[in-house]
Amino acid sequence: MLLKSIKLCLADIKKTLKTPKLYLIISFCFFFMDNFARAIRVLAVHHDLGVTPYLYPIFMCEWENRLFVTVLMVAMMSDAPFINGLEKNIFLKVDDVTWLISKIWFIIYQSVLLQMVLYVMSVLVCLPRVGLSFKWGSAIEIFTRGMNSGIDYIGTSNSGAVLVSVTNPLEAVLNQMFISVALNVFMGLLIMLFNIVFKNSLGTICAAVYVLADSIADEIEWLHMGGIRKFFPTTWLSMNIFYDDNGITYIVALSVLIIGCLILIGGMIALAKKRIKFIIT
Repeated sequence: MLLKSIKLCLADIKKTLKTPKLYLIISFCFFFMDNFARAIRVLAVHHDLGVTPYLYPIFMCEWENRLFVTVLMVAMMSDAPFINGLEKNIFLKVDDVTWLISKIWFIIYQSVLLQMVLYVMSVLVCLPRVGLSFKWGSAIEIFTRGMNSGIDYIGTSNSGAVLVSVTNPLEAVLNQMFISVALNVFMGLLIMLFNIVFKNSLGTICAAVYVLADSIADEIEWLHMGGIRKFFPTTWLSMNIFYDDNGITYIVALSVLIIGCLILIGGMIALAKKRIKFIIT
């Protein structure tokens, strides 16, 4: 069952490499990351500094970037369970559960791919000023603290100042990668479950509405003051929240997402023999 599901997943991956949607998403990643990094490039040139390859978690600290990333998550998962028209032939060779597991593998692949693309872009857009170090580096520290460098246009990332002051960069990058992938997988599984159960794109619609509501909620002051905002899973993309005295811890957030994924997987497997084949054939 495992090997067959992986083979089906690899077949889906090969099909995805031929679709313009993937390359459009990669282009958007480059555009937004390049726009975000523009100020730090100016700063690095002005002070003759290198930019360490740790801009990725700083990028996630800004609410508009979190909105952009969650929109991409929904866009990548909107086709779940990724019907390709060959299911009638596939079900002659494999059972429903094997097919379902292959789709879960594919969601995991898509989730890892998106975060890897974002990380790679965060490095590429800083070329040729990229410098290696085990510390954040002066460029990122100045950028996040919003210090006056004497440059007329110098965007800052005050939201990332807390992260830079309390964590080391390697830990921040890895933690960011894990929490982002976990949230992406959770959203993908939720979208797939709703799309399967209701035989339409309800999962995608619900996810899109949630992302929109989340961006609006970010501007509502009483949600922050009451501590309610920390329970919105999409806010966990910003690592800052885990270092707030009144915030949720990283381990708790990651555990909630993993448990949520396992519950969704269990629910879909329970439905597999009752609903999936009926829906897609």
